[in-house]
Amino acid sequence: MATANYGALSDWRVPTLRELARIISKGALAGVWPSEMDNPSQAGWWTSTIDKADPTMMIGMSGSWPWTEPMPVGGGGGPFAGSRYTFCVSGEPMAGAWVVNPDGVTVTHTTTGLTWHCSASVDQAMTWDTALQYCETSTVGDFSDWRLPTLREQVSVFDLDTPSGFMSDAFGPEPTTNVWTGTPNRIGAMFTEVAWANEDTGQVRQENIGILLGAARCVRGPL
Repeated sequence: MATANYGALSDWRVPTLRELARIISKGALAGVWPSEMDNPSQAGWWTSTIDKADPTMMIGMSGSWPWTEPMPVGGGGGPFAGSRYTFCVSGEPMAGAWVVNPDGVTVTHTTTGLTWHCSASVDQAMTWDTALQYCETSTVGDFSDWRLPTLREQVSVFDLDTPSGFMSDAFGPEPTTNVWTGTPNRIGAMFTEVAWANEDTGQVRQENIGILLGAARCVRGPL
């Protein structure tokens, strides 16, 4: 690989979905990737995360707005065929452990430092505005600083090592509905959309906040 010793490092690899999502711009309206990245293309980007619903696919990320899509490993055919780009990453894959807290209703990730609701509201479908209010007024675990997670925070809860499903056992049963994030994105002059995460398939999509319903998994901790 031409970049094998780029920056005097030799352990470059394709990032996992969780790692790639961590560099999504905090303000998605300003662009998907941070301005510090070197002019990334608006095409799709590879990750090394296999689509558990179809092992011939990898979970990639769109370059024009922050959502994920299945990508054929060998190019393949159909709507997602073709080549993609990649951001290379160095170092050990982002891991960490999920710890259920003594209160029994919250769980903390040891790498990100984020604390989450275990299961509250996950299967209660609501509008995006209601989901925002739900988290902002929540007092689960006797905390009052809950919020709706950003898209990149939501992707961090995907347990990429489980043989099926995408949630750590620390969260209890897998959700059966999509889960809102608080990350806005504009993909058309008349349509302000909000990304949500489907934790059953480990993908993220964008949906119109004025039409569809989703659940909320609240988070607290460092942005």
